[in-house]
Amino acid sequence: MSRSNTPQGKSSFLTGYLILLAMPLLLAMLTLYIVSKLHYQDTIEQKLVSINHALSLAEGDIHRQLVRALGTSITADKIIPIAQSDKSKKYYRDIWRDQVKQNDLLSVIFYANSSGEWFSSDDQQDFRFSIEHNSNAVDPRTRVWFKGAEAVPGNYYWSPPYEDALTHRMTITVARLIDHHDGTSYGVVGADIDLPAWSQRLDAMLSRDNALQHLLLNRASNRILVHSNPNRIGLLFAPSWSNQLVGTTGSFYSSDEDEFVAYSTVPARPELLAITIQLRRDKAALRYGTMVLVVTILTGTLFVLAAIIFRLKIERLIATLLQTVKQLRVMSQEEQLSHLDKIHLPEAHVLKQEISIVSEQLKASFERMNRDPLTGLYNRHSLNEKLARLHETDSDYVMAIIDIDNFKSINDTHGHATGDAVLRRISTLGQQLLGDRASLYRFGGEELIAIFEDMSLELARLTMDEWREIASTLTWREVGMQISFSSGIGRRNGLSQEAFFVLVDGALYRAKHAGKNRITSVDDYDDPAPTEQE
Repeated sequence: MSRSNTPQGKSSFLTGYLILLAMPLLLAMLTLYIVSKLHYQDTIEQKLVSINHALSLAEGDIHRQLVRALGTSITADKIIPIAQSDKSKKYYRDIWRDQVKQNDLLSVIFYANSSGEWFSSDDQQDFRFSIEHNSNAVDPRTRVWFKGAEAVPGNYYWSPPYEDALTHRMTITVARLIDHHDGTSYGVVGADIDLPAWSQRLDAMLSRDNALQHLLLNRASNRILVHSNPNRIGLLFAPSWSNQLVGTTGSFYSSDEDEFVAYSTVPARPELLAITIQLRRDKAALRYGTMVLVVTILTGTLFVLAAIIFRLKIERLIATLLQTVKQLRVMSQEEQLSHLDKIHLPEAHVLKQEISIVSEQLKASFERMNRDPLTGLYNRHSLNEKLARLHETDSDYVMAIIDIDNFKSINDTHGHATGDAVLRRISTLGQQLLGDRASLYRFGGEELIAIFEDMSLELARLTMDEWREIASTLTWREVGMQISFSSGIGRRNGLSQEAFFVLVDGALYRAKHAGKNRITSVDDYDDPAPTEQE
C-alpha cells in the first residue's frame, strides 16, 4: 500500500519543500552579508562625505550670516558714522540689539576707535565690564581682533578662540576696519561669536547618531573652533591620522583609531576644515551576525508568504504615493491639500496632516525671522532682502522714510513703555491705512520705511499724508501728549540703493528742519539737502 497520501507523507513533503525554499534564501542572506561586509567601508565613507558636505555648506552659510551682520553696520556707517556720541551709540545699539536677538550665535557687537574708546550693543554689559575689569585700563587697540583688523583693511579678520573675560564662554571675534577718511581717525567693528552655542547646534543636528562627531578646525592654528562636544573647543587637534588631511576635500579609514573620516574646506574660508568622524561599528555586526542569520532562516518562510499576500498592496501604495509626491512638488499648499482629498487611501490623511504641519511650521519660522517683535512690522533683515531683490531686477519703486517727531522727548518725559506704545500704535495705524498698497518695515529705533512698488509718487505721497494727518489727531492716555511724524519720500528713478537712500533721508531731514509733522518729497527741491553739520 502506498504511503504517499498519508499525513506523514504530506508533512514530510512540506518539510522538504520548506527546507528547499529556505536554502536559497539562506544562501542569498549569506551572500548579502559578505558583500555588505566588503562594501561597508565604501558605504560609510560615501555617507560621511555626503553628511560632511552638507555640514560644510551649513558652516559656510553661518559665516556668511555673521559677515552680513557686520556688513549692515559698515553700510550704515557711510550714512550715519559710528562715533562715541550718545546719538550714534543709541542708533547703533538699537540695530545691534536686533541683530543679536535674531542670531543666537552672536554674543555682542561692538565698536572701538583709534583713540581707545569703545562701546557695545549691550550697555549693561559695558557697565559690568567697567566695574569688574576696570575698562579704563583696558586698551582695545592692544587686543588681537583690533590688530588683526588693522592688518587686513577692507577684509574681515577672524580671531583665534579664547575665553570671554565677562561670560567665561569660549568665543571668537570677527572684526573689520572702518576708515572714517578724515586722515586721522578710524575704528573697528567686531562681533563675538558664541562657540558653545554653535557647538550645541551641531550636537543637535547629529543627535540621532551618537557615533558621529563633527568639528571645525582652523588649519593655521591647528585648534578646534567648533565641536559637537563643546568641551573640546579651543583644544589642539592631534589625532594619529591628521597628516592625511591633504587638499581641500577627501575621506579615509584610520585603522589606528578604528574610525572613518571625511573632510572638506568651508566655502570662502579655505583656512577652515569641516571634519566628520564615525567610529567603526561592524564589530557589533560580527558579534550578532550568527543570531541574525538564525532568525532570518526561521522567519524566511513566513516572510515569503507575507510578501506574496502584501506585494500587490505595497506596490500599489508605493506607486500611488510616488505619483502623489511628484505632483505635490509643483503645487501650492492649497492645491496639495485639495489633491490629497481625492486620493482614496487610508494613509493619505496622515500625509495630508504632515504636509500641513510642516507648512505651518515653515510659515511661522519665516514670520519670526522677518518680523520686528515690538511693532509686528517687517524687520530690517527683511527690508535688506526686499531692496536687494528690487535692485537686482532694476525695479522702479517709491520709498518713504518715517521718523516719529520728538521721540526722545517722549521717552524722557513719559518713559520707554510709552515710547513703545507709540511705536506700536503708529505702526498698526500705518498697516491699516497702507494695507496691500505698500510694505512697511521697522528700520531701527523710531524710524519706519514704506516701500510702494506699484504706485505713483504723487499717490504714495497722498497716502502717506493721510497716515500723517490721522496720526497727529490720535488721543493718548498721557495728558497733553500729541504725536506726529515727519517723512521723506521719493522715486528711485534708476539710482543705486545707497544713493537713493541718502536722497530720501535728505528729504526727511528737510521735513524735520522745516518744522516737522510734514511729508517732503525729493522733488520739492533742486539743491542738495542740507546736512546736520550745516
